[in-house]
Amino acid sequence: MRPLALMQLLTIAWLASEFIVFQRDLQPKSGIRRDLGSRLALFAGIGVGFFVAVQAVAQNWAPLPGPRAAWMMAGAVLAVAGILYRQYAVRWLGAFFRTQVTLLDDHRLITDGPYARLRHPTYSGALLTCTGIGLVAGSGVALAAMVGLPLIAFAYRIRVEERALGEHFGADWNEYRERTAALIPGLW
Repeated sequence: MRPLALMQLLTIAWLASEFIVFQRDLQPKSGIRRDLGSRLALFAGIGVGFFVAVQAVAQNWAPLPGPRAAWMMAGAVLAVAGILYRQYAVRWLGAFFRTQVTLLDDHRLITDGPYARLRHPTYSGALLTCTGIGLVAGSGVALAAMVGLPLIAFAYRIRVEERALGEHFGADWNEYRERTAALIPGLW
C-alpha cells in the first residue's frame, strides 16, 4: 500500500470514530459553553497538518531514514492505538464529554480510569493518531506538521478547558491538576 492511501484509510477510520464522538453533542443536557473557538482551532491545526503531510508525501519532502514500510507499519499501529485510546477516554468520561468546552449543570470531576494519570487523555489519543499519520507519510516535514500544528491547537484548547474547569471545581481541580500530566506523562 502506498503512504498516501494508508494515510487516507487511517483518516477515514478516524473520522468514522469521531462521528461517534460528535453524537454526544446531540445528547440533551444543559450547561454553559466556554469554548472560545478552541474546537475550531483543533479542526484547523489537524486539518492544516494533514494538508501539509499530504503535500510532503506528494513532493517527497525530507524522507525519513530507513525502509518506508517500517515507518508505515509503526505509524499505522500508533494511529489505530490513538483512535482506540481516544474512544476509550471519551466513553470513560461519558455524558460529560462534549466537542466544545462545556460545563454541564450536573458536571462531576472524573479522576479515575484514563483520567487518573492524564487530564486530557482524549487529546493524547488524538495526538497519538496524528503522530501515526505523520509517520505513515514517511516524511520529516509531514511528521512535524502532524505533530506540531495539532499540538499548538491542543495547547490552546487545554488552556481554555483548564481555566473553565478550575473556575468550576476550584480546589478539587487544583489538587487533581497537581498530581496529573496534561497530555504526555513525564513531559507535559
